[in-house]
Amino acid sequence: MQAQITRTAASPAKPPYASGWRPIFQGKLRGTHLPERTQVHKEEPAAQPQQDTALDLRSDFDLIDLALDGMPEAFNILATRYNNSIYALAYRMLRNHDDAADIAQEVFLKAYEALASFQKKSSFHTWIYRIATNSCINYLRKHAVQYHIKSAAYHAVQDEDTMDA
Repeated sequence: MQAQITRTAASPAKPPYASGWRPIFQGKLRGTHLPERTQVHKEEPAAQPQQDTALDLRSDFDLIDLALDGMPEAFNILATRYNNSIYALAYRMLRNHDDAADIAQEVFLKAYEALASFQKKSSFHTWIYRIATNSCINYLRKHAVQYHIKSAAYHAVQDEDTMDA
């Protein structure tokens, strides 16, 4: 007696972001794909959806002015606009997804705290890109020193072992 296996047509799979989830970054970064499960939950505000659409259409300088006037949603739109490029820069410099995500988050925090000092002599993207570059360089300096200290300690122990022999 043989068991029959029947196959049924599978229903079309919904994309993982159909229920409010969306991928953070799409595409390639220097030949490597980001993990497929990297997702961010986007909470949609229940009230004022028309205002958000109007904010999306505003220039960076207008959004900065609104953020300085006490409207944090304006800075959220700026962060959404430039999140991918800041993360990509951090990933290119650090070569680690987790560190790049941490640096990107730090960059937007620093930018928000220093938003009043933005003089509008350059674009917002140039300003925040420079903050990201400096943050990555500082991160690399901090961790390179730790690596060299560990490396020097390893070689010192190794030199002592060869002297004893």
